[in-house]
Amino acid sequence: MNPNKTKKKNIALVHYSYPPVIGGVEFIMEAHAKQFAQVGHQVKIITGVGRSLEENISIHRIEDFSTDAEETEIVQEELRKGFITERFGKLKNKLKKEIQKALGDISVCFVHNVLTMHFNMALTAAFSEIIKEWGEEKDFYIWCHDATLNNPDYQIPNRGKYP
Repeated sequence: MNPNKTKKKNIALVHYSYPPVIGGVEFIMEAHAKQFAQVGHQVKIITGVGRSLEENISIHRIEDFSTDAEETEIVQEELRKGFITERFGKLKNKLKKEIQKALGDISVCFVHNVLTMHFNMALTAAFSEIIKEWGEEKDFYIWCHDATLNNPDYQIPNRGKYP
């Protein structure tokens, strides 16, 4: 495909973290971001932690994306104990609002692992709602590097229960 004939898009890549954080997902996202930017697309990384020095790759940090964010850790611990509290709902709604704002000018969104892993369930729930609401107007791609439910190394305390 000739990159000069491709319609330029505003693309978002989403994950809990981005380089310089070291990880397989982070490196794949960085490679994809660079390739998209090389052919002229505007790329926005939506993440809890990370940075970019590349032209046409912007970073939109939402602290509570990070699995180490204080509020995220508190909510995750409550969920591990089997409690879906008001705190979960508040965090989910806060994240949803921030994500919707970040996606305002985006036409294509690649969501890496957020919907298939259990590390930030408020974020998973927020993205699930956004995709249901905006799936007709934006293209969402759910990129699965790992899946909690298929991996016996992960302990899921409340399988089959929301979230």
